[in-house]
Amino acid sequence: MEHYHTLRGEPVVAQGAVPHVERYDDLRTAQTPTIRIPTPSGMPPLRGAVSWGNRNDLPGQMIEQVRRNPLLSAAMEFKSMLLCGDGIIPVRRTNQFRDWRYVPCFDYPEVNAFFEENDVNGWFAEQALDQTVFNNAFSALIFNPERTAIETLQHVEAYFSRLEEANPETGEVEHHFLSNQWEQGTPTDVLVSRIVPRLHSVRFLRENSAQNTEGVSNHHRGGERRFIVPIQLPSLGHPYYSRAWWQSLADSGWLDFVHEIPEYKRALLKNATVLKYHVKLHPDFWKSLFAKQNVTSAEERQQIMTDFFTRLDSFLANNKNSGLSFISEQYRDGAEVRDAITFEHLTADPQSGGEMLADLEEVSNILAYGMGVHPSLIGASPGKNKSINGTEARELFIIKQGLLAPVRERLLRPLYLIKAFNKWPADLFFRVRNLELTTLDAGTGARRSLGQAGIES
Repeated sequence: MEHYHTLRGEPVVAQGAVPHVERYDDLRTAQTPTIRIPTPSGMPPLRGAVSWGNRNDLPGQMIEQVRRNPLLSAAMEFKSMLLCGDGIIPVRRTNQFRDWRYVPCFDYPEVNAFFEENDVNGWFAEQALDQTVFNNAFSALIFNPERTAIETLQHVEAYFSRLEEANPETGEVEHHFLSNQWEQGTPTDVLVSRIVPRLHSVRFLRENSAQNTEGVSNHHRGGERRFIVPIQLPSLGHPYYSRAWWQSLADSGWLDFVHEIPEYKRALLKNATVLKYHVKLHPDFWKSLFAKQNVTSAEERQQIMTDFFTRLDSFLANNKNSGLSFISEQYRDGAEVRDAITFEHLTADPQSGGEMLADLEEVSNILAYGMGVHPSLIGASPGKNKSINGTEARELFIIKQGLLAPVRERLLRPLYLIKAFNKWPADLFFRVRNLELTTLDAGTGARRSLGQAGIES
């Protein structure tokens, strides 16, 4: 038996096998890919969940790709932290000299209480990370028991999220499915929630609240107080889940190539044997040594040979013996005199992996390019003379932070929906504080900014 339920624990029970359909979110496919979700008795029909990836495991693959690559991990951390900036603050917008000015304000008690009770900056950090990795983020808006205000803002993990197939009549995606069993096949435990439509969002929330019970839509699920707000950036050919642009690194094969470089170096370290000396013994060396020590048995001869090799290796491998003398005997072969022990120094170096530095530099730059982050902002670039000066680093930092402004605005959308529904003051807005880098002659290395020239917090 499969269990489908609402946030309040009301059972939505479905029986029977649920097949897993191997199609996915791509306009080039002939049919919409779905994982069938049975419709519970007495409820409006549920369409299938759209598969995220051709086996519904693309989010897991993306996490594994980031985990295996240090440059991707560093770039993801850098971009998500840059999105977060110095946190969200409420601001008051005023018009001065035909320009909008934003001034921090903390004199709205209901807004301050909401920020304190919902850990808004923690929610925003989670949203920024999901948006950076998956290019999709999901938030949950939860009404109070009286359904008169939105009292809770929650982050919903994109990894566990799937979207319902769009309504063929309206083109609207109506439900969000949350489960931790997607990669196991067909899930048996799913949390079903209504999605807030992109258009007329506040009207939809009011219709589904106690403020306007007469206008409740046919798709309203009785007793639900939880609604999902998806945040998705534009994506070509993927109408349900936005495709992360950095996935071109995997599609092009560069991610596979960069993983082969450390494997090659690891194989060299594990399998290459570095020899420094070749020790040659005269054919009469052991005969002379055994005769001097009056050794006749095979066991004693073997023990003497083992001890000699051990002492010789210890002497040659110990760097404290550098500069000392080594005394050995010589043998006469007729008119020719030969050394009992001869040392030949081996100078040929085996492959060290240094020949891959140019390839590592190339692939590191391509990975950073695919992530939209200059490699010098997240660590030293491979190769020689690749460092940049402070002015260049500061300008690159400012440029990247500026390019992330539209993403920040999209991630702040749930807060503006809450503002409208809860009827917070009209002049209230939300801004993410930037970290504005300056030159040292300005008296400090950085200052906090609201992303608008001349405004400091």
